[in-house]
Amino acid sequence: MKRWTACLLLCLLLVGCSADTAEPDPVQLGSDLLAAGGFPESMVELDADMMEAVYRMDMGTVEDFFASVSGGATADEVLVLIAADEDAAGNLEELLADHVSYRLDSFSTYLPAEAEKLRHAILTREGRTVILCVCGDYEAAQAVLDER
Repeated sequence: MKRWTACLLLCLLLVGCSADTAEPDPVQLGSDLLAAGGFPESMVELDADMMEAVYRMDMGTVEDFFASVSGGATADEVLVLIAADEDAAGNLEELLADHVSYRLDSFSTYLPAEAEKLRHAILTREGRTVILCVCGDYEAAQAVLDER
C-alpha cells in the first residue's frame, strides 16, 4: 500500500511539473521568428516600461516576454508573451487584435505595402502564450510556429 501511495504521489508531482514547462521560451521563440520572417535590420527590443507605453499593456499580467519592433517606418513587430494565467492571455490577445486593427487603418492610408504585412499578421494564443508576428515573410514565420 505504501508503494502504491508513493507511486501515485510521484506521478502527480511529475504531471504538475510538466504543466509548468509547456510554455515556450519567449526569447528563443522570438529570436527564431526574427531569423525567419524577413525583418528589417532596424528591429529594436522593448523592455517592460516600453511595452506598457507602446501597447498600453499591464505588464503585471505578463510573466515573461520577448518584444521587438521596427525602429523605422515599417509595421514589423514580434511579441511573444507568457501571461500570468489564461484569462490574462485572453485579454492580451484582445488588446493585440485591437492594436493590429488600429495599425492597419493607419498604414493603409500612407504606406500600403506595410498595411499588407498587417493583413497577414499572425496573432495566436495557446494556453498562456500569446504571439503577434507582423513581417514580410509571414509564411516562414508561420512555419517556425508550426514546428514547435
